[in-house]
Amino acid sequence: MLLEMFFSFLGSWSRQLVDWLMANPFYLLLIYGSWLILLATGKWQLKRNIDFLEKTTVAIAEKHLSLGKPMDSRLIYEEVYQAWKQQIHRLGWFIPHRWELWLLPARLELVQRRIGFSPQWVQDILSKNNISPRRD
Repeated sequence: MLLEMFFSFLGSWSRQLVDWLMANPFYLLLIYGSWLILLATGKWQLKRNIDFLEKTTVAIAEKHLSLGKPMDSRLIYEEVYQAWKQQIHRLGWFIPHRWELWLLPARLELVQRRIGFSPQWVQDILSKNNISPRRD
């Protein structure tokens, strides 16, 4: 009954398409396999962005500490953001949407919104690495 409702929603060509896919499951597997590979690649590219941001945040914070400069999560955020802006095109072309059903281009704003990159994010990374911001 559900299959008949499905056929009625899609129209007359749907029965032929479903019958063809049932007779040739390899093509359906090929489509889903390709989609899975693309989503896995997008997830890997998102992880590359996060790893870059974490490493850069820690490196910049340690540089501030070693030079004795005042260190605030807002200042570090700005420096990391500038470094990331120059590298975003190298770190990936696309990322998965937050529901991970389709892909989005790896633009700066989209990746920033997806991972929640903000001064608070920087503060959390510094806390995770036992680096406390010092205000002079």
